[in-house]
Order: sequence, then structure tokens, then C-alpha cells
Amino acid sequence: MVNGVTEPNGIYSSNNLAAITSGGSLLVTGSASTASANAYLTGIVLTPAGTLSPGFATNGFAYNATSSYGASPTVTVINADLTATNELIFNGTPIGLLPSGTPSSPLSLTLGTPDVVQVLVTAQDGVTTNLYMVDVTELPSQTTPKLTSSVSAGTLNLSWPADHLGYRLLTQTNNLSRGVSRNLNDWGTVAGSTGVTSTNFSIVKTNLDEYYRLVYP
Repeated sequence: MVNGVTEPNGIYSSNNLAAITSGGSLLVTGSASTASANAYLTGIVLTPAGTLSPGFATNGFAYNATSSYGASPTVTVINADLTATNELIFNGTPIGLLPSGTPSSPLSLTLGTPDVVQVLVTAQDGVTTNLYMVDVTELPSQTTPKLTSSVSAGTLNLSWPADHLGYRLLTQTNNLSRGVSRNLNDWGTVAGSTGVTSTNFSIVKTNLDEYYRLVYP
């Protein structure tokens, strides 16, 4: 304001403002604004993927989600304040800036190992940050698996497709006169079978019959 008159921001001299004497100048600025310290998100969406667990909350920073086998989900975030910036980090590797409301490029997941999706939000002030994290687990194929067997030197080998990593191998030993039980409570889970796609067993000749099956989960 000059002599009670509001002037636009700028530098003034006697050439453009009569109130300025010859040789003088005046800098006119508005009131200083404060940079925003809002580094919150109002939403994170993985497409396609399961629902976030727990449900999203602006002040919640750790989540879990699942993705169907073979899917490559994208990540979309919404900023509470559009002056903030977001950086997408996938399994510890920075991917790049992720504008509010814009889906990321598809992310390739790894079966058997949770993938970590992180979004680092930096407020306009360049100091305030929040880090949101989602552990995404790719589910194994839901097609009916086939057990393949072979016998060598008294050892039974069982294997199943790699895309069914995470299935449980069940076993049951019964008398031939009764047959196999369909009740899952009568089956035992082979220890460690969810982390492999093949395993070996020593053949016990005193067992009249043995049965194996795969189930998920």
C-alpha cells in the first residue's frame, strides 16, 4: 500500500508511480504466506488387489493387502493437500514421483515373498514427511494343482507346479480296509510344505497305504 492506495506487488519508481521521488524506488509485496506442513494422504488404492487391512485412515501408516496370482497392481494415492509431493518406493527402490490421483506403472509381484509398497509424502514446506507402507502378498494360482510323483532308491518324491507355492501338503496313513478319510481333521500337514513345491519321503514298507493332497490355505 502506497499513500493509502493498494498497489500490485512489484518494484516502483518515479517512472511508474507519481508518489516516488526522482531516483528513489519502492518494493511492494503482499503479506508473507506460510508453506503448508500437511503431509497426509486421504487414500491409497491398489488396482487390482484386495482391500487394505486395516481399513485406510489418514493417520495410519502400515497396511497389508493381497493380490491375485499374475496380477501387476498399480498404486493410486490422494493427497490431503495438493501442494505436497509423493515418491513411490517399491521393495526399497525409489520408483519416482507419484502425482495425486494418478495411477503408478504396474508393479511386478513375487510369489512367496511379501512385496513392500511405500509412499513418502513431503509437505510443501519441504521438511514435514509421512511414510505410508503396504505389504502386498501375491496369492498362488487357484487352479486345481496336480501332484507329480516318482520313486527312487526307497524314496518317494512329490512335486507340484511353481505357481502353487504356498499350498499345504497333507498326508494320511490308513488301513486298506477303511480307506482314506475325507475329513481334513484326519489329515496332517507336512511341516514346511507351504514354502516349497517338492519334497521327499522315505518309503515305509510297513505302512499299508499313504495318501497325499494339496490344499490352500
